[in-house]
Amino acid sequence: MNATNYVRQDVFKSIDAKTGRPTYFDDKKPDTGKKASFCPSLWGGKDWPSPVSYTVDGKQYIAVASGWGVDAQFQQGLLSNLLPGWDKSIPEGGVIWAFAVE
Repeated sequence: MNATNYVRQDVFKSIDAKTGRPTYFDDKKPDTGKKASFCPSLWGGKDWPSPVSYTVDGKQYIAVASGWGVDAQFQQGLLSNLLPGWDKSIPEGGVIWAFAVE
């Protein structure tokens, strides 16, 4: 098993290579009446959204999310600073593309 970080995290102390079970930092464990901050946030540490496959009336479809997601304005600001003349008209959210499999 490989458990290499691909985003910054401060929750897991280690991962058992044989069982895959994580060991947590004690101050990151949730409990009643206790506040715990952690990274990544509830949004998770994803590098790309996964596609979805589903069937309607016997026909298979694949749906894929694209776009900036919920952080479009921040990402646009970064690109605007790096690329002079960057068009700042990317909307919030994103797009779901659905394709029928023939």
